[in-house]
Amino acid sequence: MLSHYQSGGSLRRVGLAVTSALLMLVVSLFVLQLNAEAKRVKGGPGCGGTLASKLAEVEDGDVLELLVRPDPWPSDGAVITKNVLIEGGWELVITTTCTLSDTFDTSGSTFVWPTKRSNLGHFTDTVATIDPSVVSLTIRYVDIQHTGSGAAQGGGINGVISNSARVLLDSVVITNSESTGAGGGLYLEVRGGSQLILSGTQIISNSAGTSGGGFEIHVFDNSQVIMQNTQISSNTTTSGNGGGGRIVIHSGSVTLANSAFFANQANGGSGGGLSVEGVGAGPAYLILQKTNISDNLATISDDNLHISGTVTVLDKPIFLPLVFKN
Repeated sequence: MLSHYQSGGSLRRVGLAVTSALLMLVVSLFVLQLNAEAKRVKGGPGCGGTLASKLAEVEDGDVLELLVRPDPWPSDGAVITKNVLIEGGWELVITTTCTLSDTFDTSGSTFVWPTKRSNLGHFTDTVATIDPSVVSLTIRYVDIQHTGSGAAQGGGINGVISNSARVLLDSVVITNSESTGAGGGLYLEVRGGSQLILSGTQIISNSAGTSGGGFEIHVFDNSQVIMQNTQISSNTTTSGNGGGGRIVIHSGSVTLANSAFFANQANGGSGGGLSVEGVGAGPAYLILQKTNISDNLATISDDNLHISGTVTVLDKPIFLPLVFKN
């Protein structure tokens, strides 16, 4: 199968590579322009308001510093529409409050991650939703909890990534979240040749009413999903596939590197640890690199890894190496 792919798809791979490179260049130039104009803005407990209200104040390219406090800062169901960096792990050292007068003054705060992290929470809908208009978004050093019920999908993070966008979740923890539908902790659609990266992220103790107990990701339009150094554990589904997570590939590639799926359970479904399903015309690639999927349970079939449809599985990045957008 590998040799057939190599000989029959060479021209197509070259064309896709050129197109992807051009799209990455456009995004990189846009991000460089944003970074040149970036401001650093404080938010979080002690600043008043919510994540939603603070996002209304910032501009494309700004860095939103989330302050560290024991209780979650309410997101108020924030919809992210701007190209920003949301960075947790900041602590006030001069004053105990954050007022409008020092919104753009970070002299009174210090970076304390990984000793401490920032918390985001919401009681009803999804904690944070990514709008399709976003081109560049990074969320790092943040714990996300959907502290109630009512999210239809993706209790922690929900949304659509499109238009050759790049979204990075770096050292993010999504825990104790639930949805009545798919993706207990996270539900994302990755479209339009976009790239989603989960690095050093943990998705733990989430539940979904249907599929994707920890997360559910749909991949379209030759987009790319990379999960590296990621832990998916103790998640459950009520009546669907993918206790730890479910990935549906319409066309594109998914790379799992140095990650672990364990202690997840798919009730009423297959793939206790992970379900990867190829649908449509593809191509659909799953690349596994030093990833352990074990000690999971499923009530129908495949306690650990369930693969269905037209998915090509590679155990190393022979044809589709890890390429990170700048």
